[in-house]
Amino acid sequence: MNSEMSVPFELIRWESIAKPSLPILQNMLMQQGLLATQVELEKGYKTEEQELEKEKTYVVVSGNLQFAFPGYGSIDLLPGDILSISARIRHHVSTSNAVTLLETN
Repeated sequence: MNSEMSVPFELIRWESIAKPSLPILQNMLMQQGLLATQVELEKGYKTEEQELEKEKTYVVVSGNLQFAFPGYGSIDLLPGDILSISARIRHHVSTSNAVTLLETN
């Protein structure tokens, strides 16, 4: 029996020495066939618990963003980090500073 718990999201951390930039991150998404919208979130932004109708991918351009998944814990995203969330997964989002991110449509 597999004792590892499956999670309904995928996290890819930015590992390059180069600092992530908007053009680099946009190009990376386009190469994967993903169209993204730039979103600006204010310091202290917070959502109620929600779930999405379809899978979404988020890429942090600047600032840091926290996603909390009931039953799975929380994830802090830093610039360049990519988070893909499966449809209908309950979560909420918060920021401790201003954040620029790319969100797939």
